[in-house]
Amino acid sequence: MTKSQQLHELRFGIGKSLRYHAKRRAFFEVLHRASMTFVAVGGSAAFASVLGNNTRIAAWSSLILTVLAALDAAIGYAQRARLHDELLKRFSDLSITIERETNPTLQFIKETKAQRLLIEKDEPSELAALNIICHNEQLESMGYEESDMRKVSPFQRFFAHFFTFPPNKFPYNKT
Repeated sequence: MTKSQQLHELRFGIGKSLRYHAKRRAFFEVLHRASMTFVAVGGSAAFASVLGNNTRIAAWSSLILTVLAALDAAIGYAQRARLHDELLKRFSDLSITIERETNPTLQFIKETKAQRLLIEKDEPSELAALNIICHNEQLESMGYEESDMRKVSPFQRFFAHFFTFPPNKFPYNKT
């Protein structure tokens, strides 16, 4: 593999990682904000129900709020958003390092790959469908043809942030 191919592969992988972590950060931020909004609004409703002596609404509101708050605490939406934000920043710094290098040598590429691996070791398990979505977006941003992209079913796309459902094979768009 030539030096330019290695550099292209490195840039591509970092670009895909930037997209992946930006999507994960945004996903967990939305979950955290939605949970906290529901807790605040629901808490007000529960309090008003208690004042209005409507214990049934107060009980149900309290139960729903408890579940939402417990999910937020147990899953750690805010902490996961911060983790992906940190990974995004580290990959971004690495991308900047590459772009600043005016004459990248094979040694520079090797060292940069090692830095990338150091970042990747801190990543949580990847979601395959989301990874393929980011792969396709990176291909598109670099001017590749649609035939170079992989197929992701609407079902896999819908659940990309939660699970990767079989089939875990993502065929090319080539006919």
